[in-house]
Amino acid sequence: MTKAIVELRTWRPLSVASPSTAERIVVYHLDVRQAKALRYQGRVSESLEYPQRSLLQSKHEAWFEDARPGLICELGDVYCELGDQLSAERLLEVEIKF
Repeated sequence: MTKAIVELRTWRPLSVASPSTAERIVVYHLDVRQAKALRYQGRVSESLEYPQRSLLQSKHEAWFEDARPGLICELGDVYCELGDQLSAERLLEVEIKF
């Protein structure tokens, strides 16, 4: 699992300053996979930054509409594992109203 995390962290878009839509989608999926891998290792606190970053960076993307529910559930799971059920509940309430 550690090798997978290292591999996920080394990938970069060809143009970091102006990544293509396909590259932004790949970055989104890499963040989600890194979060899961870290959670499976018990590194839950460390995993929180990845779904949070993906949510902030992707929320205005047209392609994100289909990916949004999975990311919200992933982030909610992380909050619950950290004992922050209130943040998970707020996040899910916003998503239900969305």
